[in-house]
Amino acid sequence: MVDLLKAIMDKYDGDNPLSTALSGGLYHLEAEQSTGWPYGVFYIVSIVPHWTFNSNMEECMIHFNLFSKTADVAEIGDLFAKLKACFDWQTLTIANYVNVYFKRELSELLITDQIWQYAVSYRCELEES
Repeated sequence: MVDLLKAIMDKYDGDNPLSTALSGGLYHLEAEQSTGWPYGVFYIVSIVPHWTFNSNMEECMIHFNLFSKTADVAEIGDLFAKLKACFDWQTLTIANYVNVYFKRELSELLITDQIWQYAVSYRCELEES
């Protein structure tokens, strides 16, 4: 769903602290090899259609990965806080849909080869307008 990807990038590109903090940028699927630190990647995990008595709905899972190479956990923790401020319970503008909710489902903090990663999943409920 291209419109959902665009809505996520529009929300990120808006005037918010997350876009400033992710100096390397936010990318769909994967970052470029030359990307600076810190950076983020997001992708749609699934889109499942369902229906109510009078509405067509789409339930989407979106996953974000935030990456930091600093020695301590402070930067990645700050990035996670800014991701939550940007997306938790926010409304996205998506053509032909009404955004019912955008809520965080789970998050996990990891460190591998001295690179911090915050893996965060969101559930998004959309109703056709």
